[in-house]
Amino acid sequence: MKFVSFVTAPEGHNQREFVEWFINEHVPAILEGAATLRGGVTRRRIEPPAHIQLPMSPVTRDEIMPCDILMELWFSSCEDFRREIIPIERRLRAERASFISYRVTPRLQKDPRIVEAGATGSRPEITFIGSLKWLPGISPAFAADEWDEHTAIALRVQPTMTKYEQNLVREVISRSPGMPPIDAYADFSFNKVADFVSSFAYTEEEAQDVSTFRHRTLVTFFEDAEPMRLK
Repeated sequence: MKFVSFVTAPEGHNQREFVEWFINEHVPAILEGAATLRGGVTRRRIEPPAHIQLPMSPVTRDEIMPCDILMELWFSSCEDFRREIIPIERRLRAERASFISYRVTPRLQKDPRIVEAGATGSRPEITFIGSLKWLPGISPAFAADEWDEHTAIALRVQPTMTKYEQNLVREVISRSPGMPPIDAYADFSFNKVADFVSSFAYTEEEAQDVSTFRHRTLVTFFEDAEPMRLK
């Protein structure tokens, strides 16, 4: 099973220093205390590339909280996550960080391993995560089906995209007070920042197609994933 935590630095705290604390102290605590962890990665937030304009509606913090570091973990069961990770999340509470952890179902729509394999393969230079809220009044099943059908358009209009993964939120496992939940998140990667800058375009066709299910989106840019080295 896949779990994801969206974590935001404490208000007034230096974002870069907090991320370094998370990587150098919090992640080792997880590796030490989570005996049944199957794997994990972290992603550090970066500033968007220059001159990129994403025509999304403004999102307030009570709708979707910003994220400074994203962590994805894999366990065999929800009970493993609850038993081993929730106690460690007390460290985040002690640091006054904001966080929310979900169980998600991933749907890999474009496999990055095709680009990464072989002598000329390479890891992506840039990823962006789109945190989604569904339209009020529609069911999660309807939204998931509409989003799945949207894949064909997304793959056609974004030819330089090397990874496209849809992650559906199944349940909120834990969170700090006031952290609003999302319904899903999209994971897009590009082999080169230049590929993204030169070719990315949010088209009218896409906007019209997602209007049947998407209410709000917050886009955040990240570096390539950093694997958590299991013992």
